[in-house]
Amino acid sequence: MAIRTLRRQVEFASPFTLKPIDGVLPPGSYDVEVDEEELIGMHNSGFVRVATLFTVERGGMSRVYTVEAADLDAALIRDGQPALQR
Repeated sequence: MAIRTLRRQVEFASPFTLKPIDGVLPPGSYDVEVDEEELIGMHNSGFVRVATLFTVERGGMSRVYTVEAADLDAALIRDGQPALQR
């Protein structure tokens, strides 16, 4: 099975929280990577999201967190942004 990685930036206009990250994150741009695994059936195929990685930069250091896609989508929607494309 093939795995593809989709990379994009998301923009938050307001401070926000996101599990499992402790504390409130400031507004700004954040890098997101979505790993999807190809599922091949007899009549069709498609991709399913298997991991969502969220990068936080603080004090000159960056840390990558594995987050639930639904939690990230909810945080984006609360901020008035569109959810990640599925």
